Amino acid sequence: MGIFPQVLLLTSVALPVLAKQHPSLVNPETTRCSTCHQLFPPSAQAHPPAEKKCLTCHRFTKEGEKTQVALAASQPDLCLSCHKGLSKPASLTLTGAHPPVGDQCTSCHEPHASTEKHLLSQGPPKLCLSCHGERDVQDKHPLPVLASSCVGCHAPHGSDVKGMLLGQVLHPPFAEKTCQACHRKGLGSKVLMQKTGAALCFACHSQQEKTWSSGTVHGAVQKGQCTACHNPHLSAQPHLVRATGPALCVGCHQDVGKKLQAKTPHPPAQEDCLTCHQPHQADRSGLLQAPVNELCGNCHDGSDKGFAAKHLQAKGDKLACVGCHDPHGSQGVHLLAEGSSHPPFAEGSCDACHEGSAQKVMEGGSRKLCFACHSDMEENLAKGDVHGAVEAGECVACHSPHASRQSSLLKATPASVCGECHPDQLPGPGETAHGVIKVLGCQACHQPHQGKDKLLRKEGPELCTACHVAKATSELQVTLFGKFTVPREQWSQWARLRLTPDGTRNHPVTGHRVLGTPTAAGRNKSSFTGELSCLTCHDPHKGQGRALARQGQDGKPVTCETCHAK
Repeated sequence: MGIFPQVLLLTSVALPVLAKQHPSLVNPETTRCSTCHQLFPPSAQAHPPAEKKCLTCHRFTKEGEKTQVALAASQPDLCLSCHKGLSKPASLTLTGAHPPVGDQCTSCHEPHASTEKHLLSQGPPKLCLSCHGERDVQDKHPLPVLASSCVGCHAPHGSDVKGMLLGQVLHPPFAEKTCQACHRKGLGSKVLMQKTGAALCFACHSQQEKTWSSGTVHGAVQKGQCTACHNPHLSAQPHLVRATGPALCVGCHQDVGKKLQAKTPHPPAQEDCLTCHQPHQADRSGLLQAPVNELCGNCHDGSDKGFAAKHLQAKGDKLACVGCHDPHGSQGVHLLAEGSSHPPFAEGSCDACHEGSAQKVMEGGSRKLCFACHSDMEENLAKGDVHGAVEAGECVACHSPHASRQSSLLKATPASVCGECHPDQLPGPGETAHGVIKVLGCQACHQPHQGKDKLLRKEGPELCTACHVAKATSELQVTLFGKFTVPREQWSQWARLRLTPDGTRNHPVTGHRVLGTPTAAGRNKSSFTGELSCLTCHDPHKGQGRALARQGQDGKPVTCETCHAK
């Protein structure tokens, strides 16, 4: 009967619709049913029609002093007046039809409210077992299934597949009921896996393991999370994928999902991510199916006169399309990147840098052209200690001359731009990147154009203590070097030290020296010689674990035992 038996007496009526006696009402239109009927406990989910207007489903008639109540129509017709998508299942013409759907919706659902999802009177599998005997269920499944959800494999309203299965694409072991190919029985009702992660899948798909071992590999594949995209049992989609089109991808790639909702979404991205991307592995970055220009050229004819006119006579196969356009979507016109735009480009003043065509760039494209506007930069660089790329006049090595999805016209994220020339500073397998690089980029510690001592913003420990010395603040954000702002909540999660007033001791334990020359007396006896600094133990870019332990001379991460022999 569910959790509202006193109400179901009125609603669970057999065909035809029967009227029931009801206490006399003056006017059903204005009567508050909740005065007598406690329909919605605090934790229950309400059925919208029941919450708004009872007369959506109920009809009252008055004969003299008597009032009668009945459903507006019989089930399932009453429910189908709103839930039109269930008309075919209710007709019981599906190959795998579910009889209650064509008879009494209230066999499974509460009409007014429920503490279960979808207004179910009980949660599965209890609800299912009220009709399907437990022994019968176990006999039909090679392994225990009562600890799982029935709707993981079966469509509760029926399907066009025998057994009410959710899809016609079946994983062979599932179709053959050879569950032991992937599972092994544990204690009691537990079902375990034969192997974990991708190792289980590669036991059969061994060729894929070889193919996906090089190039750019999808993160889910690298982590062995095959079931993030594929249902291991069955699916309505080819290749057992869990969803079609972008719906499958945006669950993880939420930033792309937002762009698809932008004012100007890219049609191919809206339709199918696999138009441009490989799902598992590719020989190019971004899992691209082909070089960017070739991909874009499949739809946009680069030899067309109109195309040439819009791109200052540049040939399509010579353009870096994603340098100016966002391949997924943009709030602006023509899918132009939203991060930053070069003013001459935004204003359509191509002749500020070009002479008649895209191929002819003033000053040969050297930094002299940039200095024509950025004279302050020229003055700073005259001080010396210039970044190598700037000194070589390669401004476009880091900056896009037109538009970018990043700030400051950077061609990619700061860490990616720097990593092109400094790959040795990027984290390798098993290493962790310095948190500030993830949040702010390399420019958090380094000046990008000019500066002393490896372009660092501060000298020695002052650079590290700018972030890692505890500061009491009531502000919602913390400002670093007078330039960068970090939300206080995020900053508070960074490692913060409580050093002595002179900043020389108390890390990693009280009294331990962090700067200067350590003594060899008493319990501080150490094999270390030289000057201590933050870099004695920590790598500023990447390292082992959250502490960014640097590699010692033996190639192993530095630990206390490196200096303090046991």
